[in-house]
Amino acid sequence: MKTQRRFRPEFKRQVVEELLSGISSPAQIIRRYEISSGLLYHWKKQYPKGAFENPPDQTAALEERVRQLEQLVGKLTLENEFLKKAVQRSLEPPKKSGNSLPSKRHLVQRIQRGCELMKLPRSTYYYRSKNKPEGEQELLKRIEAVIEEFPGYGYRRVTANFIARDSGIITKKSCGS
Repeated sequence: MKTQRRFRPEFKRQVVEELLSGISSPAQIIRRYEISSGLLYHWKKQYPKGAFENPPDQTAALEERVRQLEQLVGKLTLENEFLKKAVQRSLEPPKKSGNSLPSKRHLVQRIQRGCELMKLPRSTYYYRSKNKPEGEQELLKRIEAVIEEFPGYGYRRVTANFIARDSGIITKKSCGS
């Protein structure tokens, strides 16, 4: 396997200065020194920063500082716009539209996102069965009576008590399970 070549800073500076002076074209320099074009342009980018024992170029340092400041201005502009909108919304009087959909938009969006994650239609979330089993109210009253009589019973003992009293009236279907 070929060993990686290492170039001295003097050599790098000489190659870049030859490129910048216009004596040779990039293609000629690449062929003459047997280096890749990417490496040549990488050196060219490092040269103004003083990477090859040459004094750093003042314009390169200033350009880098301008680039950093432009990024900071962009970030601060976005933050400023966000805060302006937040203040504007907080100063607006609350809408008195009652149960209107726009006032509950954030809630609807959360429900919609939850349904998307569970891969369910949103109508399933709002569905309420209209068909109630016959005798459900009577059954609930009887269950509550057993619970009041034996407060320490769990669902298994309550079920066993019903089976013993009523000889199996409770089934899984009648419990809703």
